[in-house]
Amino acid sequence: MKKFALGFSVLSLTAFLFTLPAFAQQRVEDIKVVGAERLEVDTISSYMNISRGQTVDQVAIDNALHSLFQTGLFADARIRSENGVLTVYVKENPIINQIAFEGNKRIEDDELLAEISLRPRQV
Repeated sequence: MKKFALGFSVLSLTAFLFTLPAFAQQRVEDIKVVGAERLEVDTISSYMNISRGQTVDQVAIDNALHSLFQTGLFADARIRSENGVLTVYVKENPIINQIAFEGNKRIEDDELLAEISLRPRQV
């Protein structure tokens, strides 16, 4: 009876392992970017360090996602890989167009600008 239970356990474990998704390598045939407003596809690809024709695995995709967030340009980013097509969904951070101060009678705008780290035309 113990041999039967042990054999059944091994068989169940083997069946379970074969149902787990494999992190196989795949070749990137195309890269599509969805949601980019100001940045070009090639620019985003360069941030990810992934190019067409390259073979990638899940670790490379995770590193690419991390690299996108490291730029500080994106509020959100996701990467999907399906049938050799890497689809990158991004939401860019807004750009500051203008900085205006209101209600400052004692301190000049130039003095206040020197104290803040924000600048026009930056993310």
